[in-house]
Amino acid sequence: MATAAANSSLPSLQATAAKAAAVVPAERAKSRKVHRHHWTIGDSFWSWWLTWEGNSSSGMLEPWEKVLLISIISLLSFLFWHAVLFSFPSHIKAIIPRVMYYVTGLGQRVAH
Repeated sequence: MATAAANSSLPSLQATAAKAAAVVPAERAKSRKVHRHHWTIGDSFWSWWLTWEGNSSSGMLEPWEKVLLISIISLLSFLFWHAVLFSFPSHIKAIIPRVMYYVTGLGQRVAH
């Protein structure tokens, strides 16, 4: 009895498959609405985070180790940028007269 019902529905399934195959892919693409994903700041951060974890192998660290690693990197980055933005310009002001004296021979010799 079950086989007779299955055999009777077989032609209708074949007909449905044939109709679906007859639809041209270009027509199917025209009828579909295209949803474009707008890139957000969160997506950018998530992409950066996955790149960071993949390249640094920090994905294998425990959460407390990640916090420690990120804290150390942040501290070193802060110290570097603080030195570049605040200490470096004053050193450049002191170095320029010395360089000018050694390169051109003009100007006053700066005592050590």
